[in-house]
Amino acid sequence: MSARIQSAAFTLIELLVVIAIIAILASLLLPALSRSKARAQAAVCLSNLKQLNLGWQLYTDENDDKLPPNVGEGTLPTAEPPNWVWGHILYETLGYPPSLFPQTTNTDYLVSEAPGRIGPYIRGFGVFRCPSDKSYIILSGQRHQRVRSYSMNSFIGFYDDRVKMGGALYRKTSEVAAPSERFIFIDEHEDSIILGQFISRNINWLTKGWEDLPGARHGTAGTLSFADGHAEIRKWIDPRTRQPVLRKRQFGQLTGAGGNEDVLWLWLRTTTPEPAYMP
Repeated sequence: MSARIQSAAFTLIELLVVIAIIAILASLLLPALSRSKARAQAAVCLSNLKQLNLGWQLYTDENDDKLPPNVGEGTLPTAEPPNWVWGHILYETLGYPPSLFPQTTNTDYLVSEAPGRIGPYIRGFGVFRCPSDKSYIILSGQRHQRVRSYSMNSFIGFYDDRVKMGGALYRKTSEVAAPSERFIFIDEHEDSIILGQFISRNINWLTKGWEDLPGARHGTAGTLSFADGHAEIRKWIDPRTRQPVLRKRQFGQLTGAGGNEDVLWLWLRTTTPEPAYMP
């Protein structure tokens, strides 16, 4: 009797079992890999903010303790006033002059020599962008990455006394009260950021919400750096802070209702509020 010849090939059932096992392993591993990637991106973001803080400090060391200027939106000047950074971060769908749109991708506005800028004290333009920021602008039919994710506390380096802010303005590092509790840089929400100033003036947190909105790119958290040089991740509590990225739209002022605990937390780390604006 001839010997039975055994086939070395998988049967259909065996192949399905192997595929099922691979799918199960993938379902277990992918979330872990995703979390690891998110943690790595958050670590890079923190490092970026620390480097921005270092550039900020080096600038003050060379300018008699005077802080780099922090200019707000104002009337959209065509000239470039002295400022810690320049360049509008926009979407092409917004109602701004089209001549401003290329600034969104221009890295020279970040690092080139110009009055007031901290870029020359920083190694490379990459530190101005959070790795979790996937926002883009369409120019000439092509998608281009936007180059900046971070803004500066509007009470830091603001020199216009005509504007009522609701708290102390800091123009020298020696004037910054409680440096470990005063934030300098913050990652701002993709649909909120325009110029380099993060605005939170005249806050009454019980009746108002955000004026500029912080980013929540790291899970439900954002990153900030402080005047003493440290940086930290802040987990936002209120769902009104954790706004989705709508893309091609811009948040208006004071989004949402009042009573947002995140607004209060950040306001108390923005400035020393005047009595009328104390919670």
